[in-house]
Amino acid sequence: MKIYLAGTIHRFCSKYTFKYKGNFHLESYIIVRSSSKLFDNNPTVKIMLDSGAFSAWNTGKNIDLYEYIRFIKDKKACLSHYISLDIIPGKPKRRPSKEEKEKAVIEGVANWKRMRKEGLEPIPVFHQGEEFDLLHEYIDGTDYVGISPQEDLSENSKFHWLCSVFEFLSKYPHVKTHGFGVTNVTLLRVFNWTSADSITWLKAAAFGEIIFPRQGNNYNVTPLRISVSTSEKADGSPYTKRYSSLSPFFKEKILDYVGKTGFKFEDLEVDSATRGDINVKYFEDLEHSLSHKHQKKIKKSFLL
Repeated sequence: MKIYLAGTIHRFCSKYTFKYKGNFHLESYIIVRSSSKLFDNNPTVKIMLDSGAFSAWNTGKNIDLYEYIRFIKDKKACLSHYISLDIIPGKPKRRPSKEEKEKAVIEGVANWKRMRKEGLEPIPVFHQGEEFDLLHEYIDGTDYVGISPQEDLSENSKFHWLCSVFEFLSKYPHVKTHGFGVTNVTLLRVFNWTSADSITWLKAAAFGEIIFPRQGNNYNVTPLRISVSTSEKADGSPYTKRYSSLSPFFKEKILDYVGKTGFKFEDLEVDSATRGDINVKYFEDLEHSLSHKHQKKIKKSFLL
């Protein structure tokens, strides 16, 4: 399994981040379309390109399908994969109607088919709440499908929906899957993903936090986020602990982890790029752990 880093064009990124696994980066077309920085400075980097449909919908911007297609064709040598331009139903801050959902599905499928007619092989996205007939249509035309749990639902709801998705996909073992925004360790371990992406490494760094595996080496459970910055305010996540308020024993564990990963704690306190680097290292180690996981039988229960 591969974990793609989302947001690597961000100012927090360092040379270490760009070297992460050589080519596993996810970028949004709506951001990189006006800047060739990522491509020009890193000609050997392979990128999974997302259309940025959700960001465009959330900010009232438009994405022209044929401009997106031209961009993909122009940058194809730098792209490992690219995502179909899907349609987000409704408007921000309200639930879409049934009619809006149905219209979005029809338009999204039409975009996927138009991209294929242009000689491209985009990854379509199956969203939580959509009918499984749509997933069947996708796998009739491609062997790589994006799976997108609904962001504002509980982890338990996502889990039960994913159980249904992977039960359906078990009849099609050739189909690969990419999990959009799937970074919950339990969800990554239980289901047979081909790839997933995460921006958690970047958000944590921006809030002055480092991602700390439990006991310093346990990648089987949700990690803690340790607030270490002397200036940034933590985001208030239930998994966030402020370093200054921890016990001496816990502090020693964190310092030991930081040292073993090759970083200096004083740099993490003041430099967001360094925090980003150590968070990247966490995901690198998590990916390694996942690649050696024992496949688990899916159960209709969920423990965080």
